[in-house]
Amino acid sequence: PVFVTDTRGINDIYASITNLGNALNRQHDAEVLVNRLRRREQAVRERVKGLPGPHILFVLWPDPVFTAGKGAFVTALIDIAGGKSVTDDLPQAWPQISLEAVIARKPDSLLLTHDSQVTLDDLKKKPGWSSMDAVKANRVFYIDDRLIHPSPVVFDALEDLAEQFHPSRTH
Repeated sequence: PVFVTDTRGINDIYASITNLGNALNRQHDAEVLVNRLRRREQAVRERVKGLPGPHILFVLWPDPVFTAGKGAFVTALIDIAGGKSVTDDLPQAWPQISLEAVIARKPDSLLLTHDSQVTLDDLKKKPGWSSMDAVKANRVFYIDDRLIHPSPVVFDALEDLAEQFHPSRTH
């Protein structure tokens, strides 16, 4: 047997776990796991509720600039963890935008993947990027690159991002 799932967000993760539990006749185990993950999500939401968060640009690639838009899962992670994606109004999941558009959005922080081929030092050497407040102030957060796709490990990412965005609230 083959089990295929199409997860595009946190609710899809919950549904996939439930559906897999049904397929394997392990409904109780699936329900326990879903409830545990929902509690973790809710705990993050409560920790960051009402706090001003960083205005973040997720940098998938800097030249040309590819980032996360409204439909990207990482945009939802940023929001739940208490940040604000400066590109959450772009309708595409992974849009290419101009560097001028990035600068106009005035991100105060950048989000890179740990395994990114782009580093803060690289951005400091690039015209345009080097003039951004986020780059000049070294305000960079990191996320494991496996976590830009929905799966149960994203709950680790939520907790990690909330801690990075709001360190005084999570300790």
